[in-house]
Amino acid sequence: MKKLLIIMAFGLSLLNADLAWQSDLSKATVVAKQNKKNIFILVESNHCRWCKLLKETTLNDPKIQTKLNKFILVKLMREDSEKYSLPPIIGVPTMFVMTPDKKIIEQGIGYLETEDLSEVIDKFNKKVKSKK
Repeated sequence: MKKLLIIMAFGLSLLNADLAWQSDLSKATVVAKQNKKNIFILVESNHCRWCKLLKETTLNDPKIQTKLNKFILVKLMREDSEKYSLPPIIGVPTMFVMTPDKKIIEQGIGYLETEDLSEVIDKFNKKVKSKK
Protein backbone atom coordinates (compact mmCIF):
# COMPACT_ATOMS: atom_id res chain seq x y z
CA MET A 1 0.00 0.00 0.00
CA LYS A 2 2.82 2.39 0.89
CA LYS A 3 4.49 1.76 -2.48
CA LEU A 4 1.20 2.45 -4.27
CA LEU A 5 0.85 5.81 -2.50
CA ILE A 6 4.41 6.77 -3.40
CA ILE A 7 3.83 5.83 -7.05
CA MET A 8 0.56 7.81 -7.13
CA ALA A 9 2.19 10.87 -5.58
CA PHE A 10 5.04 10.68 -8.08
CA GLY A 11 2.57 10.34 -10.95
CA LEU A 12 0.58 13.36 -9.81
CA SER A 13 3.74 15.42 -9.51
CA LEU A 14 4.59 14.55 -13.13
CA LEU A 15 1.19 15.78 -14.29
CA ASN A 16 1.97 19.22 -12.86
CA ALA A 17 5.65 19.10 -13.74
CA ASP A 18 5.65 21.88 -16.30
CA LEU A 19 3.80 25.12 -16.59
CA ALA A 20 3.23 26.45 -20.11
CA TRP A 21 5.32 29.64 -20.05
CA GLN A 22 5.40 32.01 -23.00
CA SER A 23 8.22 34.44 -23.70
CA ASP A 24 6.37 37.07 -25.75
CA LEU A 25 3.98 39.34 -23.85
CA SER A 26 2.39 40.68 -27.04
CA LYS A 27 1.41 37.19 -28.20
CA ALA A 28 0.32 36.27 -24.69
CA THR A 29 -2.12 39.18 -24.54
CA VAL A 30 -3.76 37.95 -27.74
CA VAL A 31 -4.12 34.47 -26.25
CA ALA A 32 -5.39 35.95 -22.97
CA LYS A 33 -8.09 37.92 -24.78
CA GLN A 34 -9.16 34.86 -26.77
CA ASN A 35 -9.34 32.70 -23.64
CA LYS A 36 -10.65 35.44 -21.33
CA LYS A 37 -7.79 34.85 -18.88
CA ASN A 38 -5.55 37.16 -16.93
CA ILE A 39 -1.79 37.15 -17.36
CA PHE A 40 0.83 36.21 -14.78
CA ILE A 41 4.29 37.55 -15.62
CA LEU A 42 7.56 36.48 -14.04
CA VAL A 43 10.54 38.74 -14.72
CA GLU A 44 13.82 37.05 -13.93
CA SER A 45 17.54 37.17 -14.56
CA ASN A 46 19.97 34.39 -15.48
CA HIS A 47 22.23 34.98 -12.50
CA CYS A 48 19.55 35.60 -9.86
CA ARG A 49 19.72 33.01 -7.10
CA TRP A 50 16.27 34.03 -5.81
CA CYS A 51 14.77 33.50 -9.27
CA LYS A 52 16.28 30.01 -9.39
CA LEU A 53 15.00 29.22 -5.90
CA LEU A 54 11.51 30.47 -6.83
CA LYS A 55 11.45 28.19 -9.88
CA GLU A 56 12.88 25.18 -8.02
CA THR A 57 10.58 25.41 -5.00
CA THR A 58 7.51 27.62 -5.13
CA LEU A 59 6.72 27.25 -8.84
CA ASN A 60 7.24 23.48 -8.62
CA ASP A 61 4.60 23.11 -5.92
CA PRO A 62 1.50 21.33 -7.33
CA LYS A 63 -0.84 23.70 -5.43
CA ILE A 64 0.81 26.74 -7.04
CA GLN A 65 0.88 25.11 -10.46
CA THR A 66 -2.85 24.40 -10.27
CA LYS A 67 -3.53 28.05 -9.43
CA LEU A 68 -1.15 29.39 -12.09
CA ASN A 69 -2.64 27.20 -14.82
CA LYS A 70 -5.70 29.48 -14.68
CA PHE A 71 -3.54 32.30 -16.10
CA ILE A 72 -1.67 32.88 -19.32
CA LEU A 73 1.90 32.60 -18.09
CA VAL A 74 4.75 34.76 -19.35
CA LYS A 75 8.38 34.51 -18.31
CA LEU A 76 10.62 37.42 -19.33
CA MET A 77 14.24 38.21 -18.78
CA ARG A 78 14.86 41.50 -17.01
CA GLU A 79 16.57 43.04 -20.05
CA ASP A 80 13.56 42.20 -22.26
CA SER A 81 10.96 43.77 -19.97
CA GLU A 82 11.55 47.30 -21.30
CA LYS A 83 10.32 46.47 -24.79
CA TYR A 84 6.91 45.55 -23.33
CA SER A 85 6.39 48.86 -21.50
CA LEU A 86 6.32 47.28 -18.07
CA PRO A 87 7.03 49.46 -15.05
CA PRO A 88 10.72 49.73 -14.15
CA ILE A 89 12.07 46.47 -12.74
CA ILE A 90 13.75 47.34 -9.46
CA GLY A 91 14.74 43.80 -8.55
CA VAL A 92 14.20 40.22 -9.59
CA PRO A 93 12.23 38.13 -9.40
CA THR A 94 9.35 40.50 -10.08
CA MET A 95 5.85 39.20 -10.68
CA PHE A 96 2.88 40.94 -12.23
CA VAL A 97 -0.74 39.97 -12.65
CA MET A 98 -2.43 41.89 -15.42
CA THR A 99 -5.61 41.87 -17.44
CA PRO A 100 -5.58 40.96 -21.14
CA ASP A 101 -5.70 44.74 -21.76
CA LYS A 102 -2.30 45.05 -20.01
CA LYS A 103 -3.71 46.73 -16.90
CA ILE A 104 -1.51 45.72 -13.97
CA ILE A 105 -3.60 44.56 -11.02
CA GLU A 106 -0.89 43.19 -8.71
CA GLN A 107 2.88 43.53 -8.60
CA GLY A 108 5.38 41.91 -6.29
CA ILE A 109 9.14 41.92 -5.99
CA GLY A 110 11.25 39.17 -4.51
CA TYR A 111 11.13 35.51 -3.66
CA LEU A 112 7.84 34.19 -2.30
CA GLU A 113 7.36 30.88 -0.57
CA THR A 114 4.49 28.63 -1.59
CA GLU A 115 1.98 29.86 1.00
CA ASP A 116 2.80 33.51 0.32
CA LEU A 117 2.35 33.21 -3.45
CA SER A 118 -0.82 31.19 -2.89
CA GLU A 119 -2.23 34.01 -0.75
CA VAL A 120 -1.31 36.62 -3.36
CA ILE A 121 -3.09 34.64 -6.09
CA ASP A 122 -6.15 34.11 -3.87
CA LYS A 123 -6.25 37.82 -3.02
CA PHE A 124 -6.11 38.69 -6.71
CA ASN A 125 -8.89 36.22 -7.56
CA LYS A 126 -11.11 37.72 -4.85
CA LYS A 127 -10.48 41.20 -6.26
CA VAL A 128 -11.47 40.07 -9.74
CA LYS A 129 -14.64 38.32 -8.52
CA SER A 130 -15.75 41.37 -6.52
CA LYS A 131 -15.48 43.57 -9.65
CA LYS A 132 -17.82 41.32 -11.68
